[in-house]
Amino acid sequence: AVEFMPGIHVGGFAVSGKADSTLINDAATIKEEHKFSRTGLDFQAGFGNFLVYGVWLAAKDDPLKSSTSGTTTTYSKGSSEKNNGAYVEGVYIVKDGVRPVAVPLLRWESYEEKNGADKYNAVTANVGYYVTSNSKANIEYWAQTKVPSGKSKGNRTTLMYTILF
Repeated sequence: AVEFMPGIHVGGFAVSGKADSTLINDAATIKEEHKFSRTGLDFQAGFGNFLVYGVWLAAKDDPLKSSTSGTTTTYSKGSSEKNNGAYVEGVYIVKDGVRPVAVPLLRWESYEEKNGADKYNAVTANVGYYVTSNSKANIEYWAQTKVPSGKSKGNRTTLMYTILF
């Protein structure tokens, strides 16, 4: 990551590798490999009590396919799959002096499945309240705003309470 100006950071990463089929299934006896790579860019910007984060991630997999006949499972190379994901998040820190009291958050996210054929978007609204310096209560609402044709949009409401020792 590099800080371009005070409070503005941009970073990135890349990783690639392979997993032997024996790591995927201990009974596998073939020499095929699951190859993968991940590339990402992220940023963070702070303006007083307001913070903005974002990330873009590209994933590529050359997976193994499996087929089972009776008690025997065989593996072969599957077709390459590429998917992207991204999110942008804004946070505002409400303080009492220097102590954070409440932290509202809004997030937009987008992600793909099935080689980019299935595209999803979702939004999140979260409010965290610091009860004490080591405990926080959150309520969060998450909802999908875009799903592939034929699928139902999902949503959830979550109440969390965290205590740190």
